[in-house]
Amino acid sequence: LKDIKVAQDDFLSKKYTGKLVLIPPNVIQ
Repeated sequence: LKDIKVAQDDFLSKKYTGKLVLIPPNVIQ
């Protein structure tokens, strides 16, 4: 379930920031 939440957060971040998402989510965390 946690992986699904992370996937959703990753999808939303890419959807709303467009090409600004260049850094992998795990680097931000």
